Amino acid sequence: MADQGTKQSFANIEQISDVLARTRLAQSGAGNQVKIIQDGKNLVVDAYVQGQMNRASDRANTITQTGDGATAEVSVVGDENTFSISQSAVDGPGQNSASVTMKGDFNSADVRQTNDFGPTYSNTARLVQTGNGNSGAIAQTIAPGTLAAAENFGSITQTGDDNSALIEQTGADNSAAIEQDGDRNRGAILQDGEGLSAVLVQTGTALEYTINQTGCVISSGCGAVSVTQSGP
Repeated sequence: MADQGTKQSFANIEQISDVLARTRLAQSGAGNQVKIIQDGKNLVVDAYVQGQMNRASDRANTITQTGDGATAEVSVVGDENTFSISQSAVDGPGQNSASVTMKGDFNSADVRQTNDFGPTYSNTARLVQTGNGNSGAIAQTIAPGTLAAAENFGSITQTGDDNSALIEQTGADNSAAIEQDGDRNRGAILQDGEGLSAVLVQTGTALEYTINQTGCVISSGCGAVSVTQSGP
């Protein structure tokens, strides 16, 4: 557990555990950087960062979790924040979960989740951004040959101007949703596998969308696609 309130603080935490690895971190001020690495089972991170330019030398705050069962809850308040989360399930039935909430301007978030082992797989990622100039990306992958036992869910919600969102999924039972509100919105959902479902809602000016589904290797087909746009 760490609680830091100084300017330009830096947190570097590494945990290795076969039972439970938990990190709770709170930072406030300017120029903060967070680097958390966890390896083992039942990995948990709760992070709260408040301030401006929450990054160091333009490098993202990072959370890296490798093992069986990873959960990351991140809340960021301020401007020019950058956060990256990587979760890899390689030692057991992986259940990856990541949630990022960012309030402010020019925020950027990236979530990557992979599952390579186990009878059941699950990747869940939620990204919520409020402010101007936001960008967010989610990439979820299930190992080839395990399509029947996989599930990916990703959602990005943005409010503000100059928003950019991207969700990429590979596996089975893929579900993706993007909602954007503001100017010059761009949203893309790319899926490959079976049981695909995609929802994209955009409201604002200069709207673009891309929903690309491939695979659909079972008789049930690709699933549902819903696109809603409103003009300037």
